[in-house]
Amino acid sequence: MSAQPEFDFAAEITRRLNNVAIVEIVMSDGQWWTQERLIERLQHDHGVRMNLHALNARFSDLRKRGYTVERRPIRRGSRTYEYRASKP
Repeated sequence: MSAQPEFDFAAEITRRLNNVAIVEIVMSDGQWWTQERLIERLQHDHGVRMNLHALNARFSDLRKRGYTVERRPIRRGSRTYEYRASKP
């Protein structure tokens, strides 16, 4: 059996902080974003790979930083939402 590499806790914290900072920068434009479009933009422009669960966690991180993260359906009755972050 091969030995598992040790988990680098400091590197993981740095990665998560960098990811929330990048989400903060992208969403600072005040535009409404679907999660899919935001994930695509993060990957294409910043090389950040993120799934829906990780993106929701970054929304939570933004709220902890004092942002308001709003959510609205893309059309009436839709279960797909757009998100916008703003800092009061």
